[in-house]
Amino acid sequence: MHLKSEPRVDLNIAIEPVIYARLFLEVLAEEGVSASDVLVGTGLSPVDLAESKNLMTIAQQIRIYANIAQLTRNPTIGLLQGQRILPHHHGVWGYAMQTAANLGQAIRIFNQYFAVAGPIARQSLEVDRAIARWVSRDVLPSEPARRVAIEEMLSGNFMLCRYLTEGKFKLQELHVDYPAPAGYEAYEELFQCPVLFGQDMIEMQFDASLLKLPLKHADPETVRMCEDRCRQLLDKLDSTGNIIDRVRRIIYESPCDRRDVQAVASKLCMSSRTLRRHLAKADTSFRLVLCEVRQALAIEYLCGTDLSIGEIAFLLGYTETSSFRHAFKHWVGESPTHYRNQRKQA
Repeated sequence: MHLKSEPRVDLNIAIEPVIYARLFLEVLAEEGVSASDVLVGTGLSPVDLAESKNLMTIAQQIRIYANIAQLTRNPTIGLLQGQRILPHHHGVWGYAMQTAANLGQAIRIFNQYFAVAGPIARQSLEVDRAIARWVSRDVLPSEPARRVAIEEMLSGNFMLCRYLTEGKFKLQELHVDYPAPAGYEAYEELFQCPVLFGQDMIEMQFDASLLKLPLKHADPETVRMCEDRCRQLLDKLDSTGNIIDRVRRIIYESPCDRRDVQAVASKLCMSSRTLRRHLAKADTSFRLVLCEVRQALAIEYLCGTDLSIGEIAFLLGYTETSSFRHAFKHWVGESPTHYRNQRKQA
């Protein structure tokens, strides 16, 4: 069952790169579908998509997905589209992934700067013992556009990992939250793993050891420069982005002593009172968002570093280690020491 969420962005502001729609037109041309039919109701023409630097609105992208779902006879057309997307189509965001040290860093970069490509979903990497789960949540389009968008996203993510690891990346299972479509065999043919339809989550599951696979073009200086540029691009999108995502990102990137509501509000050029009001309208609070980021960072530090529990508590902004231990047990149901030991033994 898929729980729908309210859109996190203004769908009528142009932030979506047109390159992805242009690639879709190429796929559909091979299916005998005309570009003019695909673009009906969008206010766009093929000329508008010719320049990769042009942007369109999320609403226009969703209308394209809906048109595709109605026009094509191929029930898994989105899978074909995703396979055409290569890192260079993502621009500087793609170069950041290509020059990462390993696959884990590349996926982190993908998730952190996903909004650069138009935020149609939220994506996160969750590691539980020996299994890594790349989860997609809150996909914006509704039916009939939604499945096309998910197919494009999943096949694109899969082919990206295959490309970066020179074919070494493999899935163990793929979960999607809609019923098996006609032609569902195309899923197993592409992903080469069991595909479970009608699940609660949309996720790719794979061996967590693959996250350590080194990348051929790793370059620390290049990835640093590319990430800096990605941050600049996100800053330009901040005025259209969801307030929760903006607060989450600022907290994540701030030193532990600058994660209070006043410091975050200042970076957003608003008062703490205004920030609290915006968060309340989004049915959350600064404290809840801070706890979410702290939990994610805590798991990252416990599983990916040899820092002591006290050092992790300090980095998360806790003045007492006992406070961190109590909070962590509340989050995951076990102590940080037990959590770390269990993951190391896996």
